Amino acid sequence: YQRRVHGITITMKSRADRKAENPALIKNAKGLANSQQRGAKKFIAADNVSNKTHSRVIFAGKGVKKITQGPKSEKLEVNRAGPHPLTYVDKEKVLDIAKKAPDRKSSTLAKTTAYFQQFALNEEEKAYLIFCWESENIAYNMKGFLSSALGDNSPDGVFQAGMSVCQGFGELYKYFSDAIGLKTVCISGYAKGYGYIPGVAEKKTNHLWIGIQLKGYWYLIDSTWGSGGSNMKDEWEKHLNNFYFCCPPEQLIKTHLPEDIKWQLLEKPITKAAFDLALKENAEFFMNGGSSISPNTAVMHTAGKFQVTLKFKTDTIPRIILEMKQGEKKIPDSATYRCEGNKIFIEAECKTNGTYSFGIYGSLSSGISYPQLAHYKVICKLQSKTAISSPTQASKGGKITLEKEESKINKHKPLGKPEKNKKEELSKLIVQKGKTSPDPTLRVRAESSPDFDNPQQKAKKCEFLRYPQEESLKPTSKNMLHLEFQVINKSIMPHVIFKLLNDIDYEVKNSLLVQNNNDKMIVDVSIPEVGTYTLRATKKPTGNEEQYTIKEFKITSKVKKAGPVFPVKYDAINSLLMEPLNKHLLQGQTVKFKIKSFDINKADLITSDSKAICELKKDSKGVFACEEKVPETRELFILGKDKISGESKKMVRYEVLPKRQLVNNPSVKKVSFSKK
Repeated sequence: YQRRVHGITITMKSRADRKAENPALIKNAKGLANSQQRGAKKFIAADNVSNKTHSRVIFAGKGVKKITQGPKSEKLEVNRAGPHPLTYVDKEKVLDIAKKAPDRKSSTLAKTTAYFQQFALNEEEKAYLIFCWESENIAYNMKGFLSSALGDNSPDGVFQAGMSVCQGFGELYKYFSDAIGLKTVCISGYAKGYGYIPGVAEKKTNHLWIGIQLKGYWYLIDSTWGSGGSNMKDEWEKHLNNFYFCCPPEQLIKTHLPEDIKWQLLEKPITKAAFDLALKENAEFFMNGGSSISPNTAVMHTAGKFQVTLKFKTDTIPRIILEMKQGEKKIPDSATYRCEGNKIFIEAECKTNGTYSFGIYGSLSSGISYPQLAHYKVICKLQSKTAISSPTQASKGGKITLEKEESKINKHKPLGKPEKNKKEELSKLIVQKGKTSPDPTLRVRAESSPDFDNPQQKAKKCEFLRYPQEESLKPTSKNMLHLEFQVINKSIMPHVIFKLLNDIDYEVKNSLLVQNNNDKMIVDVSIPEVGTYTLRATKKPTGNEEQYTIKEFKITSKVKKAGPVFPVKYDAINSLLMEPLNKHLLQGQTVKFKIKSFDINKADLITSDSKAICELKKDSKGVFACEEKVPETRELFILGKDKISGESKKMVRYEVLPKRQLVNNPSVKKVSFSKK
């Protein structure tokens, strides 16, 4: 008989039938079998003539003990540096074709295949079309998966039912790709999907995905996980996820391990043992710009405190939420994090002995949910002799939950997408966002940590800075504030950071102008709208000293008009900009320019094309000033000549807005608007 397993056709024949076809082959095989030691398991495999179809002829004395799959080993070419296949795909066009395909319920495999073939698409678009069609038309059989009633997973069975587990998704994808001329193989292996428990090794393969050859290069596709995922109610939710279309092997290996090592498509393949021990880094981590996480082990052993570092490709990093659980119980006040450049440093602490679950959730978008980026199992054994053992660990309920999860892991697994509700967490957490985040060196709290609920508790007595004693401030009618800080130790100036935060602790960008004037730090604050704000002064860590908050000012603004946008001030020359403090200047407007510096002997006002407008005159106090009409140009610069080097350097940049059109200008058409 013949059987097709994961794209491999296996033909089994009796010795009599095989002898009738080719007596010489049987004679050779018999001699080989007799040459083995008596009592050893006999196995003989011979290539079939039709080896091009990936088939093998298997025959043995007392039964098949081992089956060799696939053709002879071949070198798989992988595109490691070139563009991603989606670069060559018109995604909107292909997705539209998939959505307009004949209704599956009233159609057949042949009709749908003919529909695909009528479009002039390149190889990448053909592969993406099948990927999109499955996402639109095939759902994951969650009920069958949970009850082990997997149903008919043949291409025709899946097409008729409109649902399947991963095997059906893969077989149907291969059917369509073969029909339209694409070379694909079904890959079986191990996946860290639904019900995955960190540190628990899979003993049997539990997933199937696709290997596809496009323009001579091999890629990996998981049309199951790319079609959607299960929600918290164990219900399937359709969602096209392009991450799993030609996913980079270095990223897919974090959750998928093929049974055949060659389908890892890696330069340095990993072992099954390494895969089982490795951390599960979800697709959402890479989709949010993630690069690596350390430690990279699924299970961490700690004596109390532990650290996790997330590295991203750019400085645009997601806002994250941290969750520590012991059993089903959330552990508050357990984790904090801080951001530095393209890294997030997380510090967490387990206060009792036991087993914990530590989840990291994050997103670059401002949606209401945060998908899981990574998940650790933490085993804590405190060194103290008075350590308290956790009652939760020995509870019967925790054991039942674990047994339930273990009973699910040996099945074909869809992709789980655990999420956290933003509305529930927002009141508890201070979150950060990439380039628009609060101070990148500011330590922020998670799970309402008491150390950061009131930053004044964290503040130390400042020995190097004198500041206003008011706790609450009100801006002027222009929605601005002017503050002066007396500096005792000038060397500490570069280590003091000022940030303006709104009521949910997001940083308000372009809101501060911080300048140094001898022994003073001058801080001008621009308030964007009505609301409550916090001006926070923080000292960066130096040596063994940790970062801490120096002072916080609460600012309440009732002024509806937004404050000005500050001009760009360069640090090449130490100076104090006095006016104007508005980045935007109106063409034709008369403006007084004033800047103070003892490091220059000359200052000029120039245009963007280096045309001199006027020279700023210096007075006895070191203030350079001039009054001039804003010319017709794009930008204005204040240029200072350095006393020591004699080099002219830019100090301030302004942007010039075009002159407003007047109503009585005959070239302007008058337009009247109704009150409505």
